[in-house]
Amino acid sequence: MGEQTTAAMSVTPGLNVGYFRLTDGDVANTREVDGGLLVDYDAAGAVIGVETLTLDQHLSPALLAYLLPVHE
Repeated sequence: MGEQTTAAMSVTPGLNVGYFRLTDGDVANTREVDGGLLVDYDAAGAVIGVETLTLDQHLSPALLAYLLPVHE
């Protein structure tokens, strides 16, 4: 059977940062593809993760509200 792939997401609301891990593996290279949007690659050049340093600019307000519910 093939390799198991695990996707995960982490968000740091106070810093406006989000990381979307697409697959397991070691990061060999990171490239900024847009202002505040970085893509992580493995040694073979496959994308393994995407980080945004400007979360509110890369996700819709509705999705942000879902991911970051307001706690009273």
